[in-house]
Amino acid sequence: MRSIPKKITLPLAISKLLMTVAIVSCSTVSSVNAGDVDFTINGIKQSDGAIYVALFKGEENYRNNLPYRVQQVNPSTHAADISFSRLPEGEYVIRYFHDQNSNQKMDMNLFGMPTEGFGYSNNAQPDMGPAKYQQMAFQVLSSGTVHNQSQVIYP
Repeated sequence: MRSIPKKITLPLAISKLLMTVAIVSCSTVSSVNAGDVDFTINGIKQSDGAIYVALFKGEENYRNNLPYRVQQVNPSTHAADISFSRLPEGEYVIRYFHDQNSNQKMDMNLFGMPTEGFGYSNNAQPDMGPAKYQQMAFQVLSSGTVHNQSQVIYP
């Protein structure tokens, strides 16, 4: 009967231990280095349709319409609360619209002006076009929660 040499079982035990430590370290780091955003949309006029909320990380992603996360919420009258959790540190903006007729797009008139409610983080206001990026931008730190809000702009 042959016995398993000790030098084979010891490295296996050590590798299991190292793998466990690595997994615990990664999960601890990712939860410690993550911030949250609580976003409130005020002034919702009706509960029809859906509100589409897009969170963008950085100006380049915003300019290229590449959201970091997207949520759809069913509106209730007056206000809606949206949470984005476990976000990496960085600069973000939020853009949303109230799809009142449930066609999954923001409707525009002949002049390109929205015909449905919309808004931006920091309650940024449009000025002859969409609100300026810097007016919408806010920082998410590696821990903690950012509270932000906006009033729906209805045409």
